[in-house]
Amino acid sequence: MPNHSMPVIAATSGLLLASVGAVALGRRNRRDDQEEYVDIEVTEP
Repeated sequence: MPNHSMPVIAATSGLLLASVGAVALGRRNRRDDQEEYVDIEVTEP
């Protein structure tokens, strides 16, 4: 049983870490986009 449960635990933890990393990257990309939009809005007028 331990031999079968360890890969499952590793896979689930890897998926959780991947999802958290994707969310973190998404937030960073959104912040960068917002900053770019703000700069454009400030420079246009």
